[in-house]
Amino acid sequence: MKWLYIVAVAVAVIFSQCAPTRYVRPLEVGQHAINASFGGPTIKFSGAVIPVPMTTVGYGYGLDTGFTVYGNLHTTSLAFGTFQADAGACWSVWEKDTFGISMNFGLNMAIDRWEWNRKLWPQLGFNAYRYVGSRGGMLYAGADAWVEFAKQRSHEVEQPTKLLPAFHLGYRKQSEKWMFQYELKSIAPFTKNTPNVVDYVGLAGNGAFGLYFGIYRLF
Repeated sequence: MKWLYIVAVAVAVIFSQCAPTRYVRPLEVGQHAINASFGGPTIKFSGAVIPVPMTTVGYGYGLDTGFTVYGNLHTTSLAFGTFQADAGACWSVWEKDTFGISMNFGLNMAIDRWEWNRKLWPQLGFNAYRYVGSRGGMLYAGADAWVEFAKQRSHEVEQPTKLLPAFHLGYRKQSEKWMFQYELKSIAPFTKNTPNVVDYVGLAGNGAFGLYFGIYRLF
């Protein structure tokens, strides 16, 4: 399994998008949250399709009405020599009854400890959500885009685009102290996913589908 995690680190730096949407709706004012997530882009491995097993841990805080700030550390990457983190904010644009719209903006970064290669990805996204049922359920969908500054992809292939979009669909269930999140993504669906270090599972040879699970402890 060790080599799989090393590949996972490479995938994280090359393809980004190794975490679910951080906050679909801002926390309440003064509310804290610690969270963990698991999952990533799907790849073909030993004849099966699996999500790359990336993990993250993080913290969020309801800074103001309809405004939450957060930061996250990518722990799998860190365990194998790459410091990767993201920080940003979620802003409530509009909410009425059971519907709402929010925006996320942030910065993602990665630095490896061998050659000190550095990458930065500014990110901007939005979510539309609807409460369902009577026990804290929420369906949501949205899109975001990462800005890619690198001139080349892996294998010294020219980077064909500077904007890497992703589309997501998810379900969130929240109680007084806990929140659980399940999300499906279509990552970079307009970008060819070959050649690369692994075989991504995408749409017609483009991008990759991502599967994610997140858990939040609220206090």
